[in-house]
Parts: sequence; C-alpha cells; structure tokens
Amino acid sequence: MSKPLDLQDGTGIVVEAPNVGILIAHGTSVPGGVSGYAKGCLFIDTAGAAVYVNEGDDSTADFDAITTA
Repeated sequence: MSKPLDLQDGTGIVVEAPNVGILIAHGTSVPGGVSGYAKGCLFIDTAGAAVYVNEGDDSTADFDAITTA
C-alpha cells in the first residue's frame, strides 16, 4: 500500500528530489526568480486555479502558466 502525502507541513513542497530540486509544489502565489525549483517543476496555484511549469532552472525559477480554470 502507498503512504498518503502530508501536505500540512506548511512549505507547499509536494515532491523534492535530492540534487535535483523541487519537482511539484503548491501555494497561493507563484514563486518567481527564486532558487530550489527544478527545471520542469509543476506549481499548482490554489488561489488562481492554475498550473505552472518552471522554464527557468534550479537557480532562478521562471514559472509560465500551462493551464488555467
């Protein structure tokens, strides 16, 4: 059986890989120009009901919308 994800830790990070960065995250505002988000990281904007992908790199995030509600 799989273990359920605990999204209540307050960081908004859902999946992070060592030496790669954050792969999936969520929150109410899209991060920009910050480090730690891997290229291709998905960000789920829970306030704007949109999904973004990081087209930047792990040192400077550049999230672009791929879908909106």
